[in-house]
Amino acid sequence: MTKRLKLLLVIAGYIYSQGTSGIDSLSIISEDWCHDLPRAVYANLKRVNVSNKWFEVYRLDNDVFAIYEPHQWQEVISYLILGSEKA
Repeated sequence: MTKRLKLLLVIAGYIYSQGTSGIDSLSIISEDWCHDLPRAVYANLKRVNVSNKWFEVYRLDNDVFAIYEPHQWQEVISYLILGSEKA
């Protein structure tokens, strides 16, 4: 086994052994985080009506949309970019 491979295995083992270091991500989030939504930074964006209440969609530009999950505590934002041939 080469020295680089051994070193890589040692580093990977160390990183794996550290885990999350005992931090519970839910413990740092207040219980009422959802009451502050939607965020003020979205106030100037044009909201698009969608049939699914889990998502909020905002038009950012002519062919760019932000798909936002406000009820997921990570507040995931995905982007849809429309093209002339593909999205």
